[in-house]
Amino acid sequence: MTRDIHDVLESYASSYSVHRVLHDVPPHRVYEVTVDGVRAACKLARDSRAAPSVEGRVIEHVERETDVPVPHILTVGDVYFLTEWCDDAPDDQVSVTESEARALGASLATLHTQTSFESTGLLGESSTLTVRAQDTWSETLGEILSGVHDDLAGTGYEDVSERALSFVDCHREFFDAAGDAVLIHGDFVPSHVTFDQGEVCRVVDWEHAIAGPGEYDFARTELHVFDNPARENERHRDAFRAGYESVRELQSGSELRRRAYKALIFAFDIRQSFVQDQRTSDERERFNDRFRELAFHIIDEVEEAIDGGD
Repeated sequence: MTRDIHDVLESYASSYSVHRVLHDVPPHRVYEVTVDGVRAACKLARDSRAAPSVEGRVIEHVERETDVPVPHILTVGDVYFLTEWCDDAPDDQVSVTESEARALGASLATLHTQTSFESTGLLGESSTLTVRAQDTWSETLGEILSGVHDDLAGTGYEDVSERALSFVDCHREFFDAAGDAVLIHGDFVPSHVTFDQGEVCRVVDWEHAIAGPGEYDFARTELHVFDNPARENERHRDAFRAGYESVRELQSGSELRRRAYKALIFAFDIRQSFVQDQRTSDERERFNDRFRELAFHIIDEVEEAIDGGD
């Protein structure tokens, strides 16, 4: 379900203005607006894949329960949410300094330390933040990957999601040995985080949040920020880990699972390349072919290590 920005604001405010589109990347669109004299940002669903109401509840929960700085929620609707305007909202930063890498790790660990759920799972739409189903971690991964597999049907890359699904299904105990469920941001990267003098001062874009083990969030940030030599961040990997472990220890024995997560994340990234459609077809094919190669290589490598440990 989608709605026009004017319909949304009319349902909330007695007066409003729409100033500009801040971001327009499927499945959402973000606007700068003024509502009843208050400058704000509105995140609105563009198609049925979007769940901004869940994201709004996540942000409310983070503001209420943690020390992680987030925009203040004004209201949450069925297909949108409004936040107070933040002058310190993140830009498109992709690189971090050593002190920022350490702060990134510490902030992520703070999120994981100060949140908890009874089980892993996708988050449901309600007036509070709840886990939609009481799942094991392997079941949660399977549900997410099943959605990815459906989205990749007919793209030529469904073999990646099929391999990832089989990998998780065949090694459920390996994944279910992960730690307790916490709130996972899902994309804790510099373009979603603002720094001020080496400290995190704002975190946005919680649309990928789920309940799961913190090591998954750690692996995703490590992959997208510190595994990319082109961004000149690899030398700050140790600072990121040191920052994280200054607040929360990584579970003993989680190194191989964190390696495995990266294969699954490559399947997610391939799906996102089609959903967001921000590259030319040639660029997308080049990136996705590389992601497929890496995913298959990592799965083979991890399965060999698991079998060798039996």
